[in-house]
Amino acid sequence: MFLRHHTDKLIYPIIVLLLLVYISYRPTYRLRAEMPSGFFSAPETAKNDIQRRIARSYWQSALTDIQWKYSHGQLLPADPPQEFRADPKLLGPLAGDATERTLYWHRLRDVWELPDTWTEKYEWDWSWTNDPFTSASEWLHEHADLWMKAHAPR
Repeated sequence: MFLRHHTDKLIYPIIVLLLLVYISYRPTYRLRAEMPSGFFSAPETAKNDIQRRIARSYWQSALTDIQWKYSHGQLLPADPPQEFRADPKLLGPLAGDATERTLYWHRLRDVWELPDTWTEKYEWDWSWTNDPFTSASEWLHEHADLWMKAHAPR
């Protein structure tokens, strides 16, 4: 049986406030600004200076375009999206080469899931208030997938 107490007026708002804090204070993941060694690893030579600049350009493309399109934990597609590019006007014709672009896309896919590639930072995120039902269903779907992976037979 539920009994009303004079402390109910204080307890319910505190519970709601704690729930809002739990829902809204979330980790955000961002790619590190420094290029990981797995993305470009070659000995220091004059010839590799151009390659290093091309790699930095592709990493910058990942920072500015790709991490916003594909979030942390999401698998990258096999083929590079149109946004993933290096400027051949600044870096020469090799930067615009499709083979080079595919090479760096595969390298990005290799380092994408590594924890050292990302920084984790907790911050307030009120985006769920725009559409709470969709946000709740996405949260349930994400956590159900994690639970299923954790409890899958091996």
